[in-house]
Amino acid sequence: MRSMVSMSAMGAARPAAGWRYRCDPAGRSGLAGTPDGARRHCHVLRTRGVMGIGMAAGLLLRLRRAYKRHAANDVAHVNWLQNALPLWGLPMPAIITVLGSDFGLLRLPGMRTLLRSVLRQRRCIVAPIAAWMVPQLQQAFGDIAEIRVIPFGVEKSWFTLERALPVENVPQWLVVSRLTRNKIGDLLTWGEGLFGPNRRLHLLGPMQEEIALPPWVEYHGATNPAELQQKWFPSITGLITLSRHDEGRPQVLLEAMAAGLPVIVSDLPAHRDLVQARQPAGWQNRPMHSETV
Repeated sequence: MRSMVSMSAMGAARPAAGWRYRCDPAGRSGLAGTPDGARRHCHVLRTRGVMGIGMAAGLLLRLRRAYKRHAANDVAHVNWLQNALPLWGLPMPAIITVLGSDFGLLRLPGMRTLLRSVLRQRRCIVAPIAAWMVPQLQQAFGDIAEIRVIPFGVEKSWFTLERALPVENVPQWLVVSRLTRNKIGDLLTWGEGLFGPNRRLHLLGPMQEEIALPPWVEYHGATNPAELQQKWFPSITGLITLSRHDEGRPQVLLEAMAAGLPVIVSDLPAHRDLVQARQPAGWQNRPMHSETV
């Protein structure tokens, strides 16, 4: 194999903030977008209406140019199904990583037909990151592509993280999430009266929608894996996610469970795939009653 070019949702015309080079042994290079930047871009596409459509068109055009520049490569590695659309007419085989947000895309009128027209032009592996995605993808594309689960891994450092009892005898619960209404879910109504001085709730993540937070939510802004490992996970009581978003295989949930944290999750396919209700590692919150805690 000569080389692989990797494309993501940040655009592909030129290196920019949030990009890194990926080079193959022969010296060729492709562009790979960082996950955080890609998620910000996808959020804009979902929430900006007409502006979002214009941004999507510009993104697809840049990806098309990048695919054509790398047409001699053996394989395209594509993150998100929509980023496969510019492969139309190019014979390059593809491995397409499917995340949870892709299922929102598949609900758009005509999108499944468009994607099928692209996939049938090439040898293709559609690679969901979680097993729960397979039945829907098999139904949509199984006759023209191989459906193969390729999950994201968890670094060893999360498994070896040492946890200690909190210094103060007050439970400290943690939410790590982008702040959108779908990602937060029912947290603010569910947690009313449950959290306060005697049971604290810390919220970490970038504010992507204007959401008024009540005083019992202690908001600390954006975070990163190093901060979670060094500051939060060693002493926190547990992790909560009540997302209603199209989740795929939530990485922070995997890392929390690897570190031995109890977790409380909403009843989503992505969460059911990882957490068995009322098992020692976590609880599925169904229905949304604060008494679950």
